[in-house]
Amino acid sequence: MSYRRVVNEAELQEFLSDRGFVTITPESLSFLEQVALFAQAEVIIAPHGAGLANLAFCQPRTQVVELFTPDYVYGCFWAIASQRDLDYYYLVNSGIDRDPPRLDDLMHPCYRDIYVDISRLQKFLS
Repeated sequence: MSYRRVVNEAELQEFLSDRGFVTITPESLSFLEQVALFAQAEVIIAPHGAGLANLAFCQPRTQVVELFTPDYVYGCFWAIASQRDLDYYYLVNSGIDRDPPRLDDLMHPCYRDIYVDISRLQKFLS
């Protein structure tokens, strides 16, 4: 089961692709491939999740935008970004309530899916 899915991922990918971004899924890459990609990235936009542990391999001044739901903002990747001298930002988005809710939704808000407001992200990136 996947957690913290971006429910409008296709729309978000199209928006970012039009601006030169490439979508990756770190879990589908080897450790060395992840290290290499994060080491050469100029900007990273991602929902909160384990893949952002790779921020440890970014070059100083890499720009990072972490996406959260309103009821779960957690600073662990900000801490990595701070230690690595990254330009870290976060954007709180809408959470999605499932009907009926899944058991994990009821246990902890970190599992909620995210709806990214593209127009808000566009203003944020400007």
